[in-house]
Amino acid sequence: DIILKNINNKNVNKIIEQYVQNIALGMYKIACITKPQAICLGGGFVYYKDILFNEFVKEFNKLDVKKTVILIAKLENDAGIIGAVN
Repeated sequence: DIILKNINNKNVNKIIEQYVQNIALGMYKIACITKPQAICLGGGFVYYKDILFNEFVKEFNKLDVKKTVILIAKLENDAGIIGAVN
């Protein structure tokens, strides 16, 4: 996997860090409007839990003072595949 092979590359880490910060900010802005009790994420965020999901939760929680619950989809990375089949 290309991400895991390059995880020690400073440039790759910088890109991932910026990506996670942008996603967290975008989700926070949506949460401010919709005021959800929880946000459930699956797909690549679950597959790369240590790299993306955990960092996303940290970044999101820096912005969200009311601490919206962030959950992992029950079907994890397979949620989209299973949904497409149905």
